[in-house]
Amino acid sequence: MTNELERLVEESNWLKNETPVTITRKDIQQISLLGYNTEEFLSFMVNKYEVLLHGSVQDKLECGKYILPGRHGPVYATNTASIALLKSIIYGGMLDNIGYPLDLSKDPLVVNLEGHKVPDTIREKGFVYIISDTKKFTKPKGNHENYTWERVLYDDCAKVSAIVEIEKEDFKYPIKNTKTIKIENWILNEPGRI
Repeated sequence: MTNELERLVEESNWLKNETPVTITRKDIQQISLLGYNTEEFLSFMVNKYEVLLHGSVQDKLECGKYILPGRHGPVYATNTASIALLKSIIYGGMLDNIGYPLDLSKDPLVVNLEGHKVPDTIREKGFVYIISDTKKFTKPKGNHENYTWERVLYDDCAKVSAIVEIEKEDFKYPIKNTKTIKIENWILNEPGRI
């Protein structure tokens, strides 16, 4: 099956265009016929092509092909598909807090949301940006630098190769509404963390 998926990626030129290609829901259906769900496809892209992923509820490309830090701070990317999917459907800006494990090798992915607008933060659709311009991303400064899945772009732009259309059903992990989040070794919503 891997060879078939690799052939599809190569024939589709998803990583070789000057401007980003949109990987539509129709493409995702074709990928599923090869035996891969959306998360498995994104993981394949990371492992085979050494790309990074950036999940967002917004279409936020500059000049149609770049992702760059904005007024809210740096851009966060990951080499973990589940985190990119999380970010593609959950808008943290309306929450008091969002928490999920920093070390997914020790803790399973569970998302805890805190705030009175929790239902408004889970979106039906979103985007995962596939970034092949990975050299500009570094490990984050400070408390989170020991976790391998998180990378940060502080003050430059990075070219996006493809945009994957995401639906809420692509995220297969528990989402809980909690009154307070006080868990060590979890990421909590920080200003600008998108």
